[in-house]
Order: sequence, then C-alpha cells, then structure tokens
Amino acid sequence: PMYYASEPAQFTFTCIPTIDPTVSTTTSVPYAPGLTIKDVPLPSTDGKTDGTWEWVSPNSLVGDVGTHTADATFTPSDTNTYSTVTKTITITVTPATLSASNFTFTPASDLTYNGSAKTATVTANGVTGIGEITVKYYKDGSSEPISGLPTEAGNYKVKIDVAENDNYVG
Repeated sequence: PMYYASEPAQFTFTCIPTIDPTVSTTTSVPYAPGLTIKDVPLPSTDGKTDGTWEWVSPNSLVGDVGTHTADATFTPSDTNTYSTVTKTITITVTPATLSASNFTFTPASDLTYNGSAKTATVTANGVTGIGEITVKYYKDGSSEPISGLPTEAGNYKVKIDVAENDNYVG
C-alpha cells in the first residue's frame, strides 16, 4: 500500500551571507624608474582571513613620488565564509635614497703631475631623472673643497653632491 502525507513537508533554509574580509588598503614603496604595480607589495588582511591577493593590472607603471591608486582582488581561502573583494589600494611612492652604488667613478686618465687640470667623472648607474651631479675635490684631507679642478701635486679625495628632486634624496 502507498501512504500519502496529508500535509506537505516544510523545510526552512537560512542563507548566511558571506563576510567581506577586513583588508588594509594602503601600501608604500620607494621610487624606482619603471616600477610596475606587480613590484609593489600587496597589503595584508586582518590576520584572521587566509587568502591571496592579486593586482588587477600588474604591468601598469606606478608613477613618480606621490600618492597613486591601483585595484587588487583578494580571494579568501574560505569562500563559504568570506567574499572575494576587489579594493582600490592607495600606494604611497616615497623618494628613493641614493648611495655610492648608484654611481660610477672614473679617475682622470693621466694622474701624473704636469700642471694641467685633472678631471674625474661620476655618472649615475641605473637611475634616471636625478638632480645635477657636482664633483668636488678635497686636497690632502681638507674639509673644504678646492675651487675648480686640481692642478697642484697632492692627494685628492673626490666627493659628489647630487641635487635632490621629487623622486630622489641624496
């Protein structure tokens, strides 16, 4: 025999919405010519939500010193609880600090004393858009630079001044 329920069965479903994870929307990076978004460290989550970040346009250039924005998508490991979110990230580009490794020193080709001026050259390596490079000569341990180029016999220390600009500090 077949039995039929006199009342239809009823079920109750509770839909629990996913939660947007708490994520930082700021990051910073020192200036570098040609720096792309993918070179910028991605921000972190609240530390409670595992997942991965990915830049939306990773090959876009970051830009000069200042504040810029780029979109990044966070995909949580637990998509049943947390939502995938795309956030606009504020990127603060700070001035890069120059060091001796950013320059190449070339001494004068003839260092034999003959009364002629001796010129050393200093050029930038892999950095563009820096300020003017001024070469200064200090004779025999003096703390003051000489005026002009060395023409007298002696030992000289060569130092440079690099004019700061928006993207670099010396």
